[in-house]
Amino acid sequence: MCDTGHHHPDGFGFLVDVPEVRELIAEAHRVTEGFSSNADRVDALRPAFQKLLSSEGWLPKECAGPNETSRMGGGIGQYALYRALLSRFEPERKLFLPVPYSVYVSILEEPIARPVMEDLTIACLAFDPQQEAIVKWKP
Repeated sequence: MCDTGHHHPDGFGFLVDVPEVRELIAEAHRVTEGFSSNADRVDALRPAFQKLLSSEGWLPKECAGPNETSRMGGGIGQYALYRALLSRFEPERKLFLPVPYSVYVSILEEPIARPVMEDLTIACLAFDPQQEAIVKWKP
């Protein structure tokens, strides 16, 4: 989970080492011990994730944006990973790929991109970053 050059005696560390993240990890350990099925674990962890996500100031600015060095393929790669996990653990939920409206219009609406979007069954939503508003849904 952590490979920023600093090492921990137990071999495990945190990229974002703040009390809110440590609380989530502690709850994940408790839930792992207390529930045998992954679906039950996910359900049990929802309140802890909600608490973390609703907390202010715990995530450093440099971690809140895209990782330009990830080699994960940017948004598409992360989308594919999350969609695969979601389909396994919560198949009733649908995941949308968020893209700026300018990208949606200039790339994803191009005739050459449409078959790819359809073949990969990518659902996306286009947003206006200045207005912080969703402009278009594409299921």
